[in-house]
Amino acid sequence: MTKTKFRVIKNSEWREYRDIRLAALKEAPDAFGSTFESAREYPDQEWEKRCAFLDIQTDYPLVAIIDGIFVGIVWSKISQPEKTICHIYQMWVKPEYRGLNLGRKLLIDSISWAQSKNVESIQLSVTCGNSPAQKLYESLGFIATGDSEPIRKGSKLMAQPMEFLPSNVCI
Repeated sequence: MTKTKFRVIKNSEWREYRDIRLAALKEAPDAFGSTFESAREYPDQEWEKRCAFLDIQTDYPLVAIIDGIFVGIVWSKISQPEKTICHIYQMWVKPEYRGLNLGRKLLIDSISWAQSKNVESIQLSVTCGNSPAQKLYESLGFIATGDSEPIRKGSKLMAQPMEFLPSNVCI
């Protein structure tokens, strides 16, 4: 296996982004607020737009790449207009690449990026009962905050909000 590369998605890589996002939604439907069924209906222009207008000050769509293939993703986004909260979305690694610490490395890089932007809080949600993901987040300093809430409108699945306070921990 070739060495893993970690880097931000390029504007021109909207097709690769689309493919890994759809793979994540299909493989782990209970892990995301979006659904495969709705996302696969997006026209190519929607996927292209998501990658074309990235603001490097507020968006950090990070991928893990092995042998030229996107095998993991996490998207960090700083809230507008206050710029004090970073949200982490779309955290996922292809099943055949799990156990290589790619998720941990993606998350650590995302936390470091957010810290470099001087945010006060890094927030995410994890599906209740999704213990591997929750254990990963907790191992890096995220703590449960607030009450769980439906993962998406009309869903019986619940998601637990979690928060990381950069001022409390150095990664």
